[in-house]
Amino acid sequence: MKQATERRRDVAGYIIEFRRLTGRAPSHLEIARHFGFAEAPGTRDTGRRSKSSGGPLRARRRTSSPLGWPLIGAIPAGPLSESQDDDRRNIRNIEDLVHNIRPEDFFLIVDGDSMIDAGLEPGGYVVIRPGGTPAEGDICAVWIDGEGGTLKRVYSAGDGVVCLVPENPRYQPQTYPSERVTIQGVLVASVNIRQFRP
Repeated sequence: MKQATERRRDVAGYIIEFRRLTGRAPSHLEIARHFGFAEAPGTRDTGRRSKSSGGPLRARRRTSSPLGWPLIGAIPAGPLSESQDDDRRNIRNIEDLVHNIRPEDFFLIVDGDSMIDAGLEPGGYVVIRPGGTPAEGDICAVWIDGEGGTLKRVYSAGDGVVCLVPENPRYQPQTYPSERVTIQGVLVASVNIRQFRP
């Protein structure tokens, strides 16, 4: 288990550094080749990247990625809201659950309870959208140099200071110099799956 956690951290670190150096996320095959993971037979990396349309996906448009959207590890934070939608439909693709998902989005697992009052409970999945500038109070995946990653609401405290605010009264807001803070992406959706039988 410890080895798996370390590997997830290694992969997350590689993705962050790759994006810093190249301005884009690595492909699945680039990650696989860097770490020596087995590649699926018949796959190849064309170097092409899907581009976002800049808005929500149309209902009939199928969003797909041959290898799936990446789950790149766990992130400290914090029940996911139960669906109140009574419509009945088949779940065939990820966009049936997350209507505005884009090919560049990625998943993280919530690890911790600091965002529980925002409906993000431990073990849940969050969909993170990289790139762009978050609005005040957006929930973001954040990397703090020298400390690691976290999921928090992000506010500007002025004078080059960023304030990270939890959604659990047990935790206090933290401030950091903006040069130590890297916004990895903005939360766009969350998915909670509970299994009651093996």
